[in-house]
Amino acid sequence: MAFDQAGKERNLQLQELEELCLEAYENSWIYKQKILRKEFQVGLKVLLFTSRLKLIVGKLRSRWYGPFVITNVFPYGVVELKDEITNNTF
Repeated sequence: MAFDQAGKERNLQLQELEELCLEAYENSWIYKQKILRKEFQVGLKVLLFTSRLKLIVGKLRSRWYGPFVITNVFPYGVVELKDEITNNTF
């Protein structure tokens, strides 16, 4: 009787372990899809992210600026942006 109960508990543990492995596999697939290189085309509107950390001043301010228009695409993910308001290109 005790062996039957132990066998059922072990099967339950194995099923839970299999579910955890499947969930980890799905999470890794989602992560890989998120980090794929993005292809930009001329004419797209994009936002610019500023990564300078100012911990105290402007802590709640948005770090995204824009929108900007892509005017040229270079190799290795480099793009040329144009500000629609001031027509500055950088």
